[in-house]
Order: sequence, then structure tokens, then C-alpha cells
Amino acid sequence: MQFRQSPRVEPNPNPTMPLAAIVSFATDVPSRAIIRISGGGHSWSIESQETATEHSHPVLGLTVGTDYEIAVDAIDEAGAEVSGGAALTFTTPPLPDDFPPLEIHLCEPSEREPAMMVFPVGHHPLAKVEKHANYLVGIDRNGDIVWHREMPGQVHDVQLLSNGNLLWMTGNFILNEIDMLGNQIARWHPQHHKDNPPPDSIAVATQSFHHSVAELPSGNIAVLSHETRDVDDYPTSDTDPDAPKETRPIIGDTIVEFTRAGAVVSEIKLFDLLDPYRIGYGLNDPFWHMRGYEGGVDWAHANGIAYDASDDCYVISVRHQDALIKVDRKTATLKWILGTHANWGERWQDLLLTPGNGLAWQYHQHDPSVTPDGNFMVFDNGNNRAVPFDLPVPPAKNRSRAVEFAVNADAKTVEQVWSYGDGEEANPVYSNFVSGAYRLPETGNVYVTFGGVITAPDGTPSANMREHLVSVRMVEVTHTTPPKKVFELTVKDNTEYPVSFMAFRSERVPDLRQG
Repeated sequence: MQFRQSPRVEPNPNPTMPLAAIVSFATDVPSRAIIRISGGGHSWSIESQETATEHSHPVLGLTVGTDYEIAVDAIDEAGAEVSGGAALTFTTPPLPDDFPPLEIHLCEPSEREPAMMVFPVGHHPLAKVEKHANYLVGIDRNGDIVWHREMPGQVHDVQLLSNGNLLWMTGNFILNEIDMLGNQIARWHPQHHKDNPPPDSIAVATQSFHHSVAELPSGNIAVLSHETRDVDDYPTSDTDPDAPKETRPIIGDTIVEFTRAGAVVSEIKLFDLLDPYRIGYGLNDPFWHMRGYEGGVDWAHANGIAYDASDDCYVISVRHQDALIKVDRKTATLKWILGTHANWGERWQDLLLTPGNGLAWQYHQHDPSVTPDGNFMVFDNGNNRAVPFDLPVPPAKNRSRAVEFAVNADAKTVEQVWSYGDGEEANPVYSNFVSGAYRLPETGNVYVTFGGVITAPDGTPSANMREHLVSVRMVEVTHTTPPKKVFELTVKDNTEYPVSFMAFRSERVPDLRQG
């Protein structure tokens, strides 16, 4: 066997994801590739499984501003190995000038999950800058940035697909699938939304895609959408019980399942499951006004969807109802409600989970997930810690946390089995929007994203994102009581004239270094 084309290494052709290289070569007979990479204190190898005469292999897991040596060998079908000659050299570029100000304060690699955490981070939409910067960023267990992709706008959810690609949602209702080289693979848009769709996008017959998305075992996609209904005699205030009532356009979230070809399989409507007259704080928030639905009342504000394979159900976070709900995917029936019992009507009483001793309810939560042992993890933002018209807890005295619940569906009971954030009395963190928490599968650690930490000039927690600074704090902690922190990262502008940054949530992706 001989090399018909000597090995060479080139930068990723997609400039939006610069922490990758492409190694290519050709042999005169079918062969497999062995690529050995060293640099930045790490060594690893990539071995192809299929034979070919023309080779092109991506190299991922490279760190910022680092020199690498890359040795290439080829193995023919008889097992004979031939060297590609002297090692190739490759240098990764530094971070872009507009990259968010990430700072790592603690990193214990031996105690961390052996994986990469990917998260969207960028300027808050209200940040007063000439050009908003938005990135997807991947950080490995060593605290190194090993993946980043420049994004065209604000990113909400990002999910790892079963095929190894990433599915991410824009702030203006577009779903995108990309590979780990940053290349666009597919995209979908809601057919009935007002904006013009991007080219080559697949239409789905629904109103919107918002907040959260999940891949189902079938390969279908489940996403949050919405509908609008005019409801008579509806409250106009969530703070004044004596305010007048009127007919109002109420936004009700829906759960839409569709195929990769864009065909809608099913639609489940929260209007059919929950009480539209049960209001929570945030009723008049402008989320839907800002997206073209002037006057739309944000009754439910579903913001998270997870799939529970144990019983073929969805777990939905309904933020403005301060509730997690479980919904049967096939029958579209409500199985239970996890949240404060205040103000639920008679029809829903048998669905409310009875709390065990020591349980504290979550409020305005985000990012539900099913843990490996069948529990439910959620980020408890904690906004108000009350429902209308009870007195809310002010931001300066509030805190957010990650919390895990164990549910006995037959007995309709719930126990709080773990939390992080309750015990940090000297350093509470309040993140009143976005954010997430996720139990990691190999170590059992929990990765917590305080994605919208608003701070007043005097350092106290705030809810005023228009006038006060927004920053990000992420931690990885052990699943123990008390939890031990093994990683901490912040994204905060500490310049003289700081601007705000935010992060929606974080997603676990396998280690990019093969071998």
C-alpha cells in the first residue's frame, strides 16, 4: 500500500466553528486511518472503522490558541500499517474579539463529568451594544473551551440528538440541526408564523416553536407551540384583585409532535388540560407582545418539555402556573400536577401531588428532566414564591435553586430528595429567568445554569433587566447532601461600562476527544 496523496491538515471550511481541523489523504488501495493528535497537554487518537481510498476526517476537541502535532498512518485490509510521514502541525485561532467574558473560578477535573457541556451564551437582548454577539460554547471537564460556534442571533434551547448532531432553537421560532463542524443539516419553521422562513426550511403546520424541544425515541420531534383564544370576563391584573375584567386574547401553549419531514403527528393543548382562569404572577408579561402577538396574555408560559420513556409521557414546565405537569403522549390526559395547591379548582384536586415533609414548592421554574433513577430535576427560579394575590417575596430576599423530586404516581405523592441553592446562606444566587439544572449520567453530578442573574448596583438581587446588569453563573456539584462544588464559571462584564449577558440552559455532549 502507498499514499497516493500525502496527508494534509486544513482548518474547518466552516468559519463559524474554528476549533476543528480536517485531515485528508488518499491511498492506492482501501485503507483505514489512524490519526494521533497531541498538544495543549492532551494526546488522543482517531481510528476510522470503514475502509476507503479517499480520506477526509474531522479532528475535534481542540482548544483555543494551541499548537498541535498530528501524525497520520493508514492500515490496509490485510492489517499492514504505513506511516504518512512527518507529523503535521496545526494551530487553532484565539477567541474572537466579541467572545463573551467567560471566567472559570473552580475546576476539579477528576471529580467532574467526563464530557463537554454546551450552552448558548450572548448579549442580553436589551444590552446596549452596536452588534449583539451570540455563541454556542462547549467546555470540557478540564475547563477548556473545546468547541464554539458563532450564532446568527439569540439561541434558546439546545439538545443533543441521537445521531450526534445538535438541535437548537432561535429566539424567533426556527429549529436548526447542525453537525459538530457547525454545518447546517436541516431546519424547520412554524408554517403559520408571520415571519418569512429561511431558505430550505421545512414547514410545520403550527403557530410557533418556543423555549424547548425534545427528540422522541421514534426520531420525531416534540416542541412547544401555542394557540390564542378570546376568553370572556378575564382578569386584567395579577396584583389587584379588584381590577376590572374583560374579554382578552389568552395565549395557551400546545405540545406538537412532528416528523423530520414536517408532518404533524399530534397536538396537545394546555387549554384542554388546565384552568385558564387560574392566574399566576407574570400574566401581563410582554413575552408574546415582543414576538408579534400584541395584547396576548401570557397565562401559562410553558417553557420546558422532557420525555419520560418509562410511561410514554411528557413532563412540561408551566412557568406562570408554578407547576410541573405530566401528560400522557398518546391519550393527551393529565396524569399529575407538581406544584403549590393554591387556587386550583375542584376538577384538578385529585391530580395535585401531596407533598412530603420538608418539601418546598418550586416557582416559575425551568428545564425539567427525568433523572436516571426516574426522579424529576428542575431549576426553581423562585420568582415571587407566591401566587396572586398573596404577597410576593421581593428579589432582594429571594434565591434560586436546583431541586429533585421523587413522585409516586399511584399514591399521588411527591418527596423532595435533593437540592442545591438552599444552603448557601452567605451567597444566595437569584436567577429570575431562563436557567437550568441537569443530573449527569456518569458521575451523578448536577450541572446548574444560573442563566439570568440580575444584580442591582449595590450588589443585591434584582428583577429589573432593563436597568440592572445581567450575568451568568454555572456550577457543577456532587449529588450529595450537602453538595460539593467541583466547577464554577461566570459570564460577567466587569468593565467600566458593563453590558448584560445571559445563557438559556446547558446540554451534555460526549467528550470530543476520541480514544
